[in-house]
Amino acid sequence: MTSILAYEELIGSCALQLSKGGVFLMTGLAEKNPMTIGWCQWGRIWNIPICTVLVRPSRHSHRLIERDGLFTVSVPGEGAMKKELGYCGTHSGRDVNKLIECNLATIPAQAGGIDALLGCSIHFECRVLFKLEMAGNLPLLAGEQRAQFYTVEEQAGGDGDPHTVYYGRILAAYKEPEA
Repeated sequence: MTSILAYEELIGSCALQLSKGGVFLMTGLAEKNPMTIGWCQWGRIWNIPICTVLVRPSRHSHRLIERDGLFTVSVPGEGAMKKELGYCGTHSGRDVNKLIECNLATIPAQAGGIDALLGCSIHFECRVLFKLEMAGNLPLLAGEQRAQFYTVEEQAGGDGDPHTVYYGRILAAYKEPEA
């Protein structure tokens, strides 16, 4: 049985994991799709616990979030699942079933969100509360970040492929039971 906790108890170790290889963004009610992300934010907005993720429109996960309005962030333990994080960050769910290719399994959602990724230590199930398209806002982004992450030459679509920022209401935050 999983332990449902206040999200504040979990975010410190999760934020650290982002800088050490990333975490998994799980999308798709019908077709489960793990994608590696290196950008995520936890906090409170509108007095609601929020998990914010950024997803480029060119990514398969973007279509799934748009369709279902849900996502789960699954955080591996320190140093764990490096091979899987690498694979899920470089292959598209449009082309391959990453769960099969990486021999991964899911655990059922605890609060009506997207199933979580088995083997990760912490999970945040979220429902999209608000989204922001960065496309029209790129001029507001500092030149250094805009040049590094949204260059037309290097990104799909010829427009820099600017992210959609999804603000997800945290429906449940929980630890996977220790084996």
